[in-house]
Amino acid sequence: MRVVWFGSYAKGPGYPRSETLISGLRSLGHEVLEVHAPLLSGAGERVDLGRGGGAAGLAWRQAKAAVSLARGWFRDGECDAVVVGYGGIVDVPLLRMLQGFDRVPLLWDAFVPLYDAVVRDRGLAAPDSLRAKSLLRLERLAGRGADAILADTGSNADLLAVDLRVSREKIAVVPVSQPDPGEPAPLPLGGPLRVLLVTSHIPLHGVSTVIEAAGRLRGDGVAITVAGTGQGVEDARRAAAGVPGLELVPRFVSEDEVRKMLAGSHVGLGVFGATEKAARVVPLKAVLTIAAGRALVTLDGPASREALGDDALLVPAADPDALAAALVRLRDDRGRVERLGAAGRRRYLAQFTPEAAARTLLAVLARFRP
Repeated sequence: MRVVWFGSYAKGPGYPRSETLISGLRSLGHEVLEVHAPLLSGAGERVDLGRGGGAAGLAWRQAKAAVSLARGWFRDGECDAVVVGYGGIVDVPLLRMLQGFDRVPLLWDAFVPLYDAVVRDRGLAAPDSLRAKSLLRLERLAGRGADAILADTGSNADLLAVDLRVSREKIAVVPVSQPDPGEPAPLPLGGPLRVLLVTSHIPLHGVSTVIEAAGRLRGDGVAITVAGTGQGVEDARRAAAGVPGLELVPRFVSEDEVRKMLAGSHVGLGVFGATEKAARVVPLKAVLTIAAGRALVTLDGPASREALGDDALLVPAADPDALAAALVRLRDDRGRVERLGAAGRRRYLAQFTPEAAARTLLAVLARFRP
């Protein structure tokens, strides 16, 4: 197939969704052309916009992006299908206008539902604010304009069906994916159980739960590293001060560095927040963990049970006692650490490689082929 990936979608470090799906399609022998006009520079700018800052500047950049996208579409738009990448909710109505009567199937990747992220999860806008209502209207407009909508988990698909007021059958699940890092490195020998949390310090990650669990363990055979930066990093810095067995690395950590850190760890941590969103997602760091052949400990919720089954150790949300107890069990049973790592690696190869995710996407596109 010839597919166009269209829009001002998020791309670059921290935003691998579109790039991994494009890579998977190309690996399977399909042609993918990108018609892309970057809009935002990174997470900080997205958070600022969520709070209401920079709206006038965004409108100007959006207008320039629309002109660039229109040029790219009329130059490269001949295709079998088009996917509007995650992060560009105004791009669906723009593309429908550009297509006119000459339409091919249009899929919209709603990977991170923006209203849910800005209003419910991060609390950056009040539900009754003009900003929140406008964001929800834009998402609903995109949902109506797309032939199919992509979500990363069944739980997020259920949420989107309600929020966007569309049929659940219109929403397909295409899981997150990560490039294969290759054969896992041997587990570290001897010493404490080495545990890694990579985080952007947003509420759903539940960093405070990890720090409280470290406080209960007091470094007794368990060494925990919390790496990353973001909106809650200063709170984490204060809470982590003086906690034995806990190291805070308060800076951005690239994917390559994460892989190296995982190679020196026994266990990777997922999410533990008490937010509704935390129970609906399988985070990219969880996929990185199992791809590296490391035991995964994460929140017990509908999405993790559906996607991971028994191949990860699941604990209740926002429960530092349960997390500490789970890490003690792994500390005292290194054979289980090894078995979980191997099971997670098999799960990754079956479900979470770019090629596996691309096959799922192709099955969605097949619905629209004559």
